[in-house]
Amino acid sequence: MLRQLIGDYRDQLASKKEEIKKLYEEIHQLDAEAEKIESRIQEFESLQSQLENDSEHLE
Repeated sequence: MLRQLIGDYRDQLASKKEEIKKLYEEIHQLDAEAEKIESRIQEFESLQSQLENDSEHLE
């Protein structure tokens, strides 16, 4: 009886650790996607600044 209970808890622990691993992988993927978005924002901000400067020089 006690061995069965221990086995059940070991299975639950393994399951939780696997869930944690998957969540860390998802966090890593989302972080990489967020970094790409930040990079695009910086590119667009730089382009906007450049266009504004070019526009000022034409006036």
